[in-house]
Amino acid sequence: MKNKKMTKGETLLMAIGVCGELPADLVGRVVGSASYAAALVTKLKEEKKISCRSGDGIKGYVLRKKGTETLLMRFLEQMQPFGDKDTGQNRIKSDPDKRLRLHRMAYAWVGMYGFGAAVFPRQFPAEKETYCPSVLVKRKIAREAMGSRACGILDAGDHGFCVYHTMESLLKWNQRTEWTFRLRAAQSLYGAGEESRLQAIILAEDMRMLERILRSDGGIKKELFYPDDVYESYFYLPTFGNAKLQYRFLVDAVSEQKLKKRIAGLIPPGEEPAIFCWRLDLWQLRRTADRILRNGKRTVICLDYQVKALQDYLGSESLVLGLKPEKISSILNQEGGDPDE
Repeated sequence: MKNKKMTKGETLLMAIGVCGELPADLVGRVVGSASYAAALVTKLKEEKKISCRSGDGIKGYVLRKKGTETLLMRFLEQMQPFGDKDTGQNRIKSDPDKRLRLHRMAYAWVGMYGFGAAVFPRQFPAEKETYCPSVLVKRKIAREAMGSRACGILDAGDHGFCVYHTMESLLKWNQRTEWTFRLRAAQSLYGAGEESRLQAIILAEDMRMLERILRSDGGIKKELFYPDDVYESYFYLPTFGNAKLQYRFLVDAVSEQKLKKRIAGLIPPGEEPAIFCWRLDLWQLRRTADRILRNGKRTVICLDYQVKALQDYLGSESLVLGLKPEKISSILNQEGGDPDE
């Protein structure tokens, strides 16, 4: 959809239409400028295309009738799947808990949009590297999976991810429901018995929730998220700009293997191999922490924005080295290049 020419105003209207309600603090990320976002919101409100909802301390933007009509006239095929079969408009929720869930879904959608995934699919399953919000996914899966906390599915072609967003608290978590969601989604994408091709991404706004999630035991009633056996891999992925490289490693294993090979060639023979943790796989990080506790100091290589969070979790017995994402493109795309530059 990014390849189709849209004005910034139409892009914002599409985002609101897909999300149902777009949190006010995400508008700048959708249009690419906080200052321009304010002027654009004012214009769209004056044109009676959107309105602001701020009840219960939750502020967001929703489409008005004129905004919906604009989208249906210009982008019917893209808009229709996300709303009512007759009007193409997402049903607006008024209950605070339901609005918060819409906001969580919106944070996931905007995160995927920022990474460059296609985010306006016409159906689920869709084409490669497409993010399908759960409103589309749940139309194709069993009713017992409807309570899943998944925000959507990212299809990377030969593999994919159930996408969650932690916000600033641990997700409520039911293992049986999440397993059913994974199983049914994998069947739709790849066929029966292929659930191993579908792992999990835990989106977050920054790195602050990583250690809390890693140390979580699910709470007294085991109803909060912790790394369990629903998925073999849970990848913690912050949604700021520098994390685009981490996202690339998740959807393109060839790029990651190329970087690993280059770095491994720089380690002197006989030295203990470094542990590559830049994908932030929660299970790998737990195993790494246990290995360091048992066997002593190890070198861990990650991306520079991950260093502090990993050092805090792994402790002083680990040597955490961070690569600069802006330097790694030369390593991946050229014969030369030094990751320590």
